[in-house]
Amino acid sequence: AYGFGYRISSNSKPADFKKSTYYRPLPSRSKKESPQIVLSSENRNASEGAEMIFKLNFSPKQPAGIYNNVVHFTALPGI
Repeated sequence: AYGFGYRISSNSKPADFKKSTYYRPLPSRSKKESPQIVLSSENRNASEGAEMIFKLNFSPKQPAGIYNNVVHFTALPGI
């Protein structure tokens, strides 16, 4: 599949990131897709780091040009 995706490396990553080769597609605001949780913890005072890796997979037929994407993060600590 072609597109822009990401994976998470962390103890609190969602279950679908078990395989190191899995990349989740980024939700698209233009397609009215919902935001996704990328880290979550049951511990109120959790102190943890994480690594997010982005991957772009495009068709060889993709026209040359300048493209951009915007990724928004919302952090809700201590909920």
